[in-house]
Amino acid sequence: MNEEKKMRIPIQQLRGAKDLLEDVVTATVNASESLQQKIVRQPYALLQRIDVIAVPVRKIESVQTTITQKIYGTIRLVTRGSAGLASRLLDLAERNARRRK
Repeated sequence: MNEEKKMRIPIQQLRGAKDLLEDVVTATVNASESLQQKIVRQPYALLQRIDVIAVPVRKIESVQTTITQKIYGTIRLVTRGSAGLASRLLDLAERNARRRK
């Protein structure tokens, strides 16, 4: 294998990038969830004004809201898990780098 110049990024920079990425994903998920709730609420509010269908509309909205919250919660959970795994991998890389010195 040719000895090529390898670009080495300090572990602390990788940790910072990982933290930043986690923050960006979480903020984006939170903003998306909030916006989706506002958009979806409008037709439900309109349909609930029709007395004959108001009760089923409220039930459907409740189910849809619960599903949406679970999905966004799952995305946040996977994000935290992925960030935790990345942290552990960076810890391992840091330990291995110290041993090689």
